[in-house]
Amino acid sequence: MCLWCTRFREGFECEAFPEGIPDAVLFEHVDHRFEHRGYGGLRFVSNGDEVVNSTLDTHDELAHELALGVAPSLAEFCRAAGINPTPLLALRRRSHSMGSWEPSHIGAEAEVVAAESTRDPFGAMIDPPVAQILLGDPGEVILTLDANGDVIVSEFAVQWFGPAQPVALRLEGHEVRVPKDGSLVERSERVAEAVGELRRRRRRRFARCVRCTEMTPPEWWFGEGHCQGCASKYLGVVF
Repeated sequence: MCLWCTRFREGFECEAFPEGIPDAVLFEHVDHRFEHRGYGGLRFVSNGDEVVNSTLDTHDELAHELALGVAPSLAEFCRAAGINPTPLLALRRRSHSMGSWEPSHIGAEAEVVAAESTRDPFGAMIDPPVAQILLGDPGEVILTLDANGDVIVSEFAVQWFGPAQPVALRLEGHEVRVPKDGSLVERSERVAEAVGELRRRRRRRFARCVRCTEMTPPEWWFGEGHCQGCASKYLGVVF
């Protein structure tokens, strides 16, 4: 990729790396179209060579294969949505909690509330999205691909419809819609930025249990320093 970049200089140097291009970039172990920590903020800029398009296509295939090796559901979603998983993988490596990429079918808040009026939120017929994955364990962020090709990034939440009826949903108030237009790099990074923002919003609502010391999401929080599990075990609370 470096050979088709306008920043490349003889001696395998460039504006981004005046003291020499790191092996990880030179040998294409990382995709320098995206921002990477410690790389000074400068990125790959195509010099317009006709070969570069096939080179970038190869990079995108490799990126999807990397994602496939980590989580098949992520690779499948990114292929369907037309985004590169590299920024999402980098975001995951910076987080200790985004431990899963699970395929899901979670409705928007309005859909779930409407379903609750039928007294059957679990059995409600909500139109499935084209593709969807849930990030985090416990759940943090949901990526949904709609029929228009837009990616909707939503905060995960749980609403209780009774003592034993927790139902997962997508909060609509702060969701971010990333349209299908724009370059692959721009679209991929906008999705990753929205994921990071909504993840932080969700995590701020967590609290640490004084008994099990686990960070507990709000839907499983009893109060008085206890999660629901520990409140049941140590305080005799019945849910």
